[in-house]
Amino acid sequence: MARAVIAMTLAAVFAVVADSPASGQAELTAGELRLEPCTDEEIQPPAKCGTFTVWENRDVRSGRTIDLNVVILEASGENPVDDPLVFLMGGPGQDATGSARGMSRQPLRMGRDILLVDQRGTGKSNGLYCGPDMTAPLQAFMPTMDAEAVRACRAELEKRADLRLYLTPYAMDDLDDLRDALGYEKINLSGGSYGTRAALVYIRRHGEHVRTALLSGATALSDPMPDRFAEYAEAALEAVLEDCAEDPACAEAFPALADDYREAVRVMEEDGPREIQVSDPRSDELVTVTLRAADFAESLRAMLYSPEPARRIPLFLHHAATTGDYRPFAEFQLRRNAGLRQGIAEGMYFAVSCTEDVARVHPDAVYEAGQGTFLSDHRARPHIEGCEGWPLGRLPDGFGEEVESDVPVLLVTGENDPVTPPSSAQTAASRLGNARVVIVPFGGHGLGGLVAGPGCAARMYTTFLATADPDAVDTSCTEDVKRRPFVLSMDEAG
Repeated sequence: MARAVIAMTLAAVFAVVADSPASGQAELTAGELRLEPCTDEEIQPPAKCGTFTVWENRDVRSGRTIDLNVVILEASGENPVDDPLVFLMGGPGQDATGSARGMSRQPLRMGRDILLVDQRGTGKSNGLYCGPDMTAPLQAFMPTMDAEAVRACRAELEKRADLRLYLTPYAMDDLDDLRDALGYEKINLSGGSYGTRAALVYIRRHGEHVRTALLSGATALSDPMPDRFAEYAEAALEAVLEDCAEDPACAEAFPALADDYREAVRVMEEDGPREIQVSDPRSDELVTVTLRAADFAESLRAMLYSPEPARRIPLFLHHAATTGDYRPFAEFQLRRNAGLRQGIAEGMYFAVSCTEDVARVHPDAVYEAGQGTFLSDHRARPHIEGCEGWPLGRLPDGFGEEVESDVPVLLVTGENDPVTPPSSAQTAASRLGNARVVIVPFGGHGLGGLVAGPGCAARMYTTFLATADPDAVDTSCTEDVKRRPFVLSMDEAG
């Protein structure tokens, strides 16, 4: 893939104006940056908001453009350094600027700027949003993926986007053009989940401009999704069940938990969908919904993402197996998916994953590998079928190989991560000459709900940013990390 570099001087592209043009006025051209003080009163100043215009088709450099949504939270302390912290979001499909309000209050911005950019296809950067409207019937939010809905979404999105052009390499070239336009020689990358892929791709293409990279829940480029999703989720669940068996209170409450697990899965797989009355999270009204085996499996997998919901898994499995009540799984699934519909641009998820991932897997092998696990093919099949007919982009040669670089990289991963386990982080680091992998006990894809010493994660991140040396980071505080107690009764479950 050719990289189109916009060769302009900083003065030519850094056109900061007081007011952005209204809709319908002359279009911006690629390379134009327009910034003004942020007007959102919840974003603490000093901060600038605006757009940076890029070509949708970076190779031909003509046709449609995209105005990338940009927020710069300027350093608020004295004597700041000149290398900003750039956040690369997960999904794929999550926008970055939506976190500007919270980020503006972070101590991290005392010493350096924080740069937030909605990646092409997310947020206000021609966001490729699909899925039901938030006023849709509650049942519409039950499936995590629906291949038929994806096909309908694709037909609508193709009216305003070339879906082949929303790939990670294009997005990271956009970011590098913006870096140049803002006059930053070096940047610090902080990526989570899919954002770690984005960071690695940026390092491969523009590593000379990276001072450090912090990767949380790191994914390996050689491990396309959903190739091993069922295997990873099963391993994470087994770790939770084993942890319960080794915990005296949990083992006493659920002495046959392995049997409970098998029975809960068997009932959903063999007895078919269940009609369940739940509380609508939007109105608290009671609504009857249908829970299928796929919805149950996705709910269980999603609980494994974070230690906080994971500590309820033994209780919920025991409750379902002994009473036949799957309502906790249905309610968790609905709350999670309603949030995802608001926070993830599903069209961008498929634009990225159909080309970068699904095109590299063998469907029958993926389905076969899932047999005997609770996830089975429930996640892989709608994902792969949703990609059938999706217009595929063109990846650079060697895209699926691990990145080789000496950029300082700190990779932090949860011990029980159900989607990017420690092995994924270790693979990602295998050709990084100045990298360190830190494994957090009991951690999932996120770390919410863990009990650690005061400021453990913050101290590690701060040290790494200050020194640009992963070996200088004191990780001893992770040895004291504990999970919160398992929830043992439905009265406590909340």
